[in-house]
Amino acid sequence: MLRYVMAIMLLLSGSAVAAPESWTKDSVRCEAEADCLKALVGTAHREGDRLHLKLENGETKTLVGNEKACLGDDAGECVIYDLRAHIPALQAYVVGYRLYEGSGGIIVSTKTGQALLLETLPEFSPDGRWFVSAGPDYAHGESLEPYDVTIWSYAPDASREVFRYLAPRGRSLEYWEFAGWESNDRIRLKVRIVSVSDPELEQDADAVRTDQGWKLNRPN
Repeated sequence: MLRYVMAIMLLLSGSAVAAPESWTKDSVRCEAEADCLKALVGTAHREGDRLHLKLENGETKTLVGNEKACLGDDAGECVIYDLRAHIPALQAYVVGYRLYEGSGGIIVSTKTGQALLLETLPEFSPDGRWFVSAGPDYAHGESLEPYDVTIWSYAPDASREVFRYLAPRGRSLEYWEFAGWESNDRIRLKVRIVSVSDPELEQDADAVRTDQGWKLNRPN
């Protein structure tokens, strides 16, 4: 699995650019890929395992899955891609991926086709200038750079990670979940703490942006 993750990880680079305020304008988002493809005729289409995404320069970005490997229990080659959104104002596609164990999300630039791999689907702030990824599943293994919560400053081809939290490894595990953007400066989260000695707890938490940067308020 890690070998395949390495093969599809292409990090965006460059200097940050402000994202538009009205990023939801003309965007298409879906729970099922078929709904996205129906709304994006001429922009995105599928041929078997191949998901084709049209870029602004007229070229095509193709993501090639391998459903047969998944059905055949070939963990090293198994991957399935699902289109989840096209956001013209942010110059981005959002694609979900499923591996033999685990899943995540990818932001694909409509400018260049460059891709940013995440452990979950990204959740953008109301103004589109930030996104958060929270909630890797430890039962499905960890990424090459594991995290529980990451926050990014978003810009096409110039996204930059500005915050990362990874729970200490010990006698308990923390399962984080995105609960919503309260504002552009506050993210609502939930955390489920599983311990060998204490009852399982699910608690509210949040991350706030301060003058010193983003801060995670973790329950005691």
